[in-house]
Amino acid sequence: MQQSGKIPDPLTMAVLVRSGLASTGPRIQSEISKNSRLRLDPAYSSNPYLSSVGQVDWWIRALVQQRALTEEHVDVLERQLLATMNSLTSKTGQPIPDALIATQLLEVIGRPIDRDSFRGPIHA
Repeated sequence: MQQSGKIPDPLTMAVLVRSGLASTGPRIQSEISKNSRLRLDPAYSSNPYLSSVGQVDWWIRALVQQRALTEEHVDVLERQLLATMNSLTSKTGQPIPDALIATQLLEVIGRPIDRDSFRGPIHA
């Protein structure tokens, strides 16, 4: 990862951050910072839900590990993750993987939800 100087794809980063193997080198820090500005900026945070929850998984986990989230940031992420969960209840196809990631991220940011309240609609 560091040798090539290239940031891995978001799903690889999620695995690396979850396992504690993600580097905290300048390129990773730059990517985290860029994502923070884009996703936690008030203009962006008006976005009702996260359309690619699997791609922001690593970024949220990295911010939590670094203790870089303010209470305001956590509020924004909670609103977006709950809106994501609500949008998944009306989705056709296979919403379960995204619902699982959103549920786990809500726990990571310290805002767990009642899984039973979403279980029926998500599995319907």
